[in-house]
Amino acid sequence: EVRDTVRAGQTVAITVNTIGANGCWQSDGGTLTQRGDSALVVAYDRHSGAQVCTMIWTDRLTHLFSTVFPKPGIGVIRVSGRRIKDTDASYSLPVIAERTVVVIP
Repeated sequence: EVRDTVRAGQTVAITVNTIGANGCWQSDGGTLTQRGDSALVVAYDRHSGAQVCTMIWTDRLTHLFSTVFPKPGIGVIRVSGRRIKDTDASYSLPVIAERTVVVIP
């Protein structure tokens, strides 16, 4: 989640929501790397390690980030993650979500 129009030089709030396969999953931070007009985000989740978990999907593991786009134009936010199967830790597929924003003076 991010506004579609932002101002150059001002802080831009970015919210990344991930999904946990059951109640044992929780958000565990992440990283944001700014490269000119691109912000590269990786959000991390972790399993609590519990043997017994609620079977309720945790559909909003929230990760908060912020960045600054230095000059007017188009900014790109790219979020990288992976899709896993709760029953098979060896199963993992990369997931990339990308959003462009208009950066005004």
